[in-house]
Amino acid sequence: MMRAGGHPNALRGLAHAAAILAAMVLMPAAAGCAGGDDGATRSEGRRTTTTSAQGPAADAGTPAERKAVRRAVTRLFRTSDARVICDRSLTPRLFRLIFAGPAACRKATSDDEDEEPPKRVEVSDVEITGKRATAHTRLIGGDTAGAEGVLSLKKGGKEWRTDDFSAAFLRSSVSASLENERKVPAGVSRCIKGRLSAMPDERFKRLALALIGQRREANVRLLGLLSECERRRGGVTSVRRELEKSVTQTLRRAGAGRSTIACSLRRLRITLPDKLLIELASEKGPRSKARITREVVAAALACGARRPGSPGELSPA
Repeated sequence: MMRAGGHPNALRGLAHAAAILAAMVLMPAAAGCAGGDDGATRSEGRRTTTTSAQGPAADAGTPAERKAVRRAVTRLFRTSDARVICDRSLTPRLFRLIFAGPAACRKATSDDEDEEPPKRVEVSDVEITGKRATAHTRLIGGDTAGAEGVLSLKKGGKEWRTDDFSAAFLRSSVSASLENERKVPAGVSRCIKGRLSAMPDERFKRLALALIGQRREANVRLLGLLSECERRRGGVTSVRRELEKSVTQTLRRAGAGRSTIACSLRRLRITLPDKLLIELASEKGPRSKARITREVVAAALACGARRPGSPGELSPA
């Protein structure tokens, strides 16, 4: 869900590290079927026996209303149509909590092309009271396989829209995403889950919703958490691994020796610490690229590299 956009190649590793965890933010966009009940569990005309976080199921409302609720939940997680996601799937209240505006929603949706959607969405325990409903949802397959919990919906006109994700659902999705992502070492995964589980529900929900909307402050927080957990295990963190690889290749092409390269990387760990790298990556603009290039050149010159003949010769772009 998070992309490097126009950043130099050295920063793509930051976006990749974020993408490993960003599956947790549940935005319903990837390959899939728009609308309909495809993949949904059907239970018209019977009382479901599944117990949700909201208590025993009541399935109030008509069979047609329950079917409409199930269709709305399934559509939320299965459609790849930005118009459906941004215009028809969320209530205005929830939309404002997630996205800075319609353009931000469309961008988040288009950035989800590499995400794998659930193969099936099981919807049970549908409870309807007037124009409000709750539904227990379980995702089968995809990047968040095994995630489950309660969603709240509200009817506006003829359509049901999602109005809230329960904290339990969001937490379940975090856990499922980390367990299903093989690129995250088990120790790092446990650390991240531990840090997030210590957050109070409301604080955690704000972070998760902001991640869905790709809000800068949430991306910075998530990558910072990843970096903290990786540092506990030692070695080079994900947020700087690609930068150091790019700097090494650039300096080799410029004729720098092994000691000069090692010295430059050591200096960059001081002048471009992980926290600053994360902030620069999240800005997604030419100023962040220029700042990184400036620090790389300064480190190389301080370590004995020859002065570049052109401004871009020592740039990791």
